[in-house]
Amino acid sequence: ISCVNPLGKYTEIQNEAIRKYEIVVVNGSKCWKRTHAHCDGSRRVCKWKQAESYASTFTLFHEIGHIEANIKGMLRCEEESTATQWAIDRFREIGLPIKRRTLNAYKRYITMTFNRGVRRGMKRRIKSTLLN
Repeated sequence: ISCVNPLGKYTEIQNEAIRKYEIVVVNGSKCWKRTHAHCDGSRRVCKWKQAESYASTFTLFHEIGHIEANIKGMLRCEEESTATQWAIDRFREIGLPIKRRTLNAYKRYITMTFNRGVRRGMKRRIKSTLLN
């Protein structure tokens, strides 16, 4: 995947990522209400809406990160952190900027999942540069 000038190219980048990582996009799925990836070998991303936008592209890469990263046995906050870092790394590889607003939204989500884990009795510490 390459990107010299991302303006007007997000859909093209998304389609290339879907082909490269062999992702099946399922829009009419009955599972969950929000965008999510299935890490069961089916390589499905459900409820993702393709749009010519940065946010849609980052969301797709984040969900692919769940599939591509080895997340078995990880805590939820570790899964989210790993998938987000995977997306950031791919964006840097293709020359897309990491927008502060998007990164901060994902950091807040990772922190929320971490705090939820602590409230539920999580004892293990995690390493993540994305936790606030």
